[in-house]
Amino acid sequence: MKKFKVADFWINVSLILGFIIFGLATRDERFGYGYFVVGGWQVISMAAHWVNKWFTGESRQRINYHRFVLALSAVILLFIILGQFAGFLFAPLLIILWLMLFIAPLLAIFYAAMCYQETFIRMKRPMYLLK
Repeated sequence: MKKFKVADFWINVSLILGFIIFGLATRDERFGYGYFVVGGWQVISMAAHWVNKWFTGESRQRINYHRFVLALSAVILLFIILGQFAGFLFAPLLIILWLMLFIAPLLAIFYAAMCYQETFIRMKRPMYLLK
């Protein structure tokens, strides 16, 4: 677990910084690739944490983050399905997607900070056990 947690944190940080630099260097619509790559990695990381039950039992922060991302994904998917069924996109979907343009980078940074806290603060022994 420790090796995965350390690699997970550094991959998160590398992807975030790499795509910030890529976005500043290209200055075109390709900056959007970073949203999918960073988000995709974080979804894989969240799935690994959930399957292995790492920090999902005692840590309310991680489980609440997982629930928030799941709820947000369900709302977006629901609006997409309803939009397809009705033959048009609902205005709320467009508002949510526009807000996600600004919220997603903050969520990515928050997730990386949460991984840092779990990896380099909470997993330190024996200080973690002393409380």
